[in-house]
Amino acid sequence: MKTKLIALAVLGVLGVTWAAEVPLVTVCRVRRGVVFEDTAFAQGTVRTKESATIAARVPGTIDELLVAEGATVRKGDVLFRVDRANLENAVKLAEIADRKAALDFRRMTRLVAEGAVTRDAYEKAEVQAKSAALQLAVARKNLADSEVCAPFDGVITEKRRDMGDFVSPGAPVLRMDNTSAYEIRFALNASDYGKVKVGETVVRLAPAAGAAGAPTNGFPVAYRSPSVNPATRTFEIRIAVPKTDDLAPGMIRDATVVFARTTSDALPAAAVNPLNGTNCVAVVRGGRLAVLPVAAGVEQNGMRAVRGVPPDADVVAAAMLLFNEGDEVRTRHVSF
Repeated sequence: MKTKLIALAVLGVLGVTWAAEVPLVTVCRVRRGVVFEDTAFAQGTVRTKESATIAARVPGTIDELLVAEGATVRKGDVLFRVDRANLENAVKLAEIADRKAALDFRRMTRLVAEGAVTRDAYEKAEVQAKSAALQLAVARKNLADSEVCAPFDGVITEKRRDMGDFVSPGAPVLRMDNTSAYEIRFALNASDYGKVKVGETVVRLAPAAGAAGAPTNGFPVAYRSPSVNPATRTFEIRIAVPKTDDLAPGMIRDATVVFARTTSDALPAAAVNPLNGTNCVAVVRGGRLAVLPVAAGVEQNGMRAVRGVPPDADVVAAAMLLFNEGDEVRTRHVSF
């Protein structure tokens, strides 16, 4: 019994017309060197590259608040000072106590060598000297911590306290963002986890809503989360992007994640159909139909990646009609 062909061309109506006794089928040749991409659609949230809550490090009153919301600052710029006068006075008192304790300890060192004081008196003086040195170090650190500086270049985006307010260590005073560059974070399905390679996988941003233009060439993935969220079955990737007029923190951007790019022969997707569990195409040889098993890959833009099709084969371009292998046909060639 002749093998049945499932899928022969429908181009126009069915891609097959009948003239006299011999049907006319539309055929094409395999296209070489077509680039196929394994992709996924994603939506990401724009965020600043760095953000920080600037908090007080010592208790006291804010003596100086040197920036306002919206101010641009450089790394190392002083943002505010807390209880400066009291802490400077504490350092002075600690320096006096340290000098006295050091002198007493030197005197005790001499006296204990002469046998004029007990060993206990000497050790007490030693403890007092070490304690005074430690208290001086703490006082100096508190004074240094009273002056809070910008940890990076950025913009003050929020002011939570005012000059004269009392603050405790850890109390938030300002918030700042590094707006020189942004990152966009995307959540992808867990099934795509193994496809993402940091530095290799790229993300192409679609134009912002209302903007014209083609998608970007793509930004490499800079980060992939080390695990999948068990609640959402997703994982996070991030890309670094430059600051542009069409980006702002909090925006949602559509994108295409490109996991891989391959070059392959291609045919119209409708030309490739399963037959008894094997992907096949119908070809015309010597004016008659034949079945050709092929290796079929991904589908993209109406094309299917294929292997195993000779470059000169006349492949039936589409269809879902029943024909017998060996049937006589006439051909009409088209490009796709």
